[in-house]
Amino acid sequence: MEKFIKSDMNYLLGIVTLFCLFLLLFLIFIILTILFPLVSSFFSKEAPFVPTSMKVVREMLKIASLKEGERVYDLGCGDGRIVIEAARHYKVKAIGVEKFFGTWLLAKLRNFFYGGKAIILRDDFRRINLSSAQTIFCYLLPEIMADLEKKIKKECFPGTKIISHDFKIKDWQPEKIKKVGHSTIYLYRV
Repeated sequence: MEKFIKSDMNYLLGIVTLFCLFLLLFLIFIILTILFPLVSSFFSKEAPFVPTSMKVVREMLKIASLKEGERVYDLGCGDGRIVIEAARHYKVKAIGVEKFFGTWLLAKLRNFFYGGKAIILRDDFRRINLSSAQTIFCYLLPEIMADLEKKIKKECFPGTKIISHDFKIKDWQPEKIKKVGHSTIYLYRV
């Protein structure tokens, strides 16, 4: 009888250990995917991590009129939601560019869990060649939009679409403006 009790205790101890290990891994995952990107963005000199609502993401993708196989970039992709949705639902070659480690890691993890169809690069968009872009998504502050404008003029071909969340490209006339709740989406074409 004692032998059975000891084996049952060992079995229970094993179950409890596995449960604690799972709980620890889950907490590490939560810290890496939620807290770390938010905290690391506070130390950014350029832009905080502010996720775009899924309602706005869907509208931005709709306004872009994406075609299968098109090459799409999201500059400062944050958690990758635009490129992940674009790759999943529009079958485009979707490339997210994120400079900051925490948000890049979050985008990589989200991309993995949603099937890994997008490409997530850890880089500064200023160093990426955009000449193959057919559509560019961005949610960048005005001073960063000025850098993007110069890059677009230098690298992008006529017809390239730029979809900006909330911030205008100075001195450019948008082809379309769409209000979604408190957000404004601007469609420009080179």
